[in-house]
Amino acid sequence: MKKQFCVSCFIFLFLFYPSSVVYPAEYFKGDIDSSGETDLGDAITVLKSLTGIESGDFFMDAEINKDRRIGMEEAVYALQSVAGIRRSEPFEIYDFADGMQGWEAGFSDYPPPLEENYELNSQWQSLPENLPEGNGIFITGMNQNQNLFMFIKQKLEGLEPHTLYRIFFEVDIASNAASGCAGEEGAMGEDVFVKAGASLYEPMPYKSTVYVMNIEKGDQGTAGKNAIILGHIATGQTDCENTVYEIKNLDNLDQPFEFVSNDQGEIWVFTGTDSAYMGATALYYSRIKITYNKVTENDTDGDGVPDNHDAFPDDANEWRDTDENGIGDNTDPDDDNDGMTDEWENQYGLNPLYKDGVYDADGDGVSNLDEFERGTNPFNHPPSAPVLSFPGDEETVMSLTPELSVGQYEDPDDNYPLASVHWQVSTDPEFTELIVKETSEDGLRSFTIPESGLTSETVYYWRVRFTDDQKESSDWSPIHLFKTPRVFRFDFAQGYEGWSGGFADYVSTDEDLYKLLWHRRLIPESLLNPDQENMSEYGLYVTGDNRSDDLFMFIKKRLEGLEPDTKYGIIFIVKFGTNSPSGCIGVGGSPGEDVSMKVGAVIREPKSCSPENGKFQMNMDIGQQMVGGKDAIVIGNISNGLEECINWEYRFKKLDNIANQFEATTDHNGFLWVMIGTDSGFEATTSLYYTNIEIRLIEKGNIQVK
Repeated sequence: MKKQFCVSCFIFLFLFYPSSVVYPAEYFKGDIDSSGETDLGDAITVLKSLTGIESGDFFMDAEINKDRRIGMEEAVYALQSVAGIRRSEPFEIYDFADGMQGWEAGFSDYPPPLEENYELNSQWQSLPENLPEGNGIFITGMNQNQNLFMFIKQKLEGLEPHTLYRIFFEVDIASNAASGCAGEEGAMGEDVFVKAGASLYEPMPYKSTVYVMNIEKGDQGTAGKNAIILGHIATGQTDCENTVYEIKNLDNLDQPFEFVSNDQGEIWVFTGTDSAYMGATALYYSRIKITYNKVTENDTDGDGVPDNHDAFPDDANEWRDTDENGIGDNTDPDDDNDGMTDEWENQYGLNPLYKDGVYDADGDGVSNLDEFERGTNPFNHPPSAPVLSFPGDEETVMSLTPELSVGQYEDPDDNYPLASVHWQVSTDPEFTELIVKETSEDGLRSFTIPESGLTSETVYYWRVRFTDDQKESSDWSPIHLFKTPRVFRFDFAQGYEGWSGGFADYVSTDEDLYKLLWHRRLIPESLLNPDQENMSEYGLYVTGDNRSDDLFMFIKKRLEGLEPDTKYGIIFIVKFGTNSPSGCIGVGGSPGEDVSMKVGAVIREPKSCSPENGKFQMNMDIGQQMVGGKDAIVIGNISNGLEECINWEYRFKKLDNIANQFEATTDHNGFLWVMIGTDSGFEATTSLYYTNIEIRLIEKGNIQVK
């Protein structure tokens, strides 16, 4: 009767009602002309077609009873929608013709250590050649634990907030699983179950002994709170050896899935295969249609959730009690009672309606609950452990204040920058007592150990770890060891400390004219600055008036307690006061730039030998003026940086040969003489105060002496 009434009321309209084809953003059941709504135009279009007046260009996905034809059922449905008797149901269609349409693939229910054995893969690609031309989402895996879950997911948006919806899934798959083909464990078709469902939160696998889903999907052939079973993947073919792909349609049209949307009007939907078959499964999702309609049953408190789905039917502010503790989820700070607050789980994208504290969302070995208690991001992988750059393992550093450094910062997430670097140095490889425990902020990858931190001739162990701006720390780096050099330091504050002076390259008959002098004395007032590094009020004063254009003035000391017959790399760090200005012209040369400082070491005591041809000369090869020799090298000149060429004033200067180690070998007793001196090309007076001398010795190896 209703059909006859609708036809008689509206039959005169369709003769004049124009038909049109529009392609809207969303679809509705009964909207067979694709206008974006189910209206009178749909009824008229169908009636014109049925009477033969006009052939319709129909949108077949909008048909009502899934008979793949447009007929009187569609016309009546449209008329009922116009009359308000029925509300048209929206639906989404994904045919994957141009891509994955926002769907993402994932896998779960397999053990992390064996991931490669499961041959997991998913991609958008063309359907097999034996099928009609098209594309789909291909997903495959080798089930080895009778429980592999392979799924795709998508988020529905634009729904009404916290509203109950009935959801219908129509899933077309391309499967090559023949019927009746039983393997050693399960059948390739009948024991691979296709499930579909919904969640308020993004479905994803968490890491445990096996990857597990953060939703209740059920196990194999059983459904769960978040999923129902649509069927299995077995096709009509029975040849178990020569299988080909066939399209199979699965749906829940006779078993609607009901779900309440979240406060933003969103629902995550998914479909996947839950396998009880021990073997490979490979299929295509070629087309998915999802229809969702609002349920308008008795709703006492008017909160959008019908009473029979509402845990608090008389309270418009509450409708769900996940942990069944009598406190509604909107009030309860921990809906699932897993020890993690809903606020924190929502902040990082966990599911506050699923007890997931024991799982590991990012697979970094730290459970979600531990991440919560630490205040770290559960989806942030830790940075890669640092690679130690300097010093190299078992290397001897050149100072007691070495600059430690590490390689580039690497983070598998690529979006969390380095926030700090943690440095530890100890005298034992267990790091029970720390000599250095420092944190470099702002991502510094080098650290200089401060003075008095290390002692000479000591083996130290060091390690480093990175921390990103999410408070996630890497593993400690592999442990390296380094050895400090033997260090001698002298400041002459208490005496000569075994140093003595001497002169060479002067004419013996005119010695008085050279005004040669060396001794320990107070330094000039211009050098007295308490802010100076290694400040000492005393220095070894050496002075001479160069009359030979070649005067050599030196200080020397014997070092004891070294390894016998052993080659050492030697570093001299010499701090001295000089009044020789820079850039000034003097007699025979510049008072600063033409006076070179040399350092060296020999087994026998450096001395000025008896005159030859009337001239005292060194008993070691020191070279000539600005050129070094076999037993000494040039480390710089004595110019002090002041460009005042008339009124000379003392300033400190520091020279070293860190970039050019000098090598020498000790004698049988472990003795070695060291020497520091100036070789002058300036034919006038030069006067220096040696205030601080540091000598570092780095053992190079034992020398076999025959």
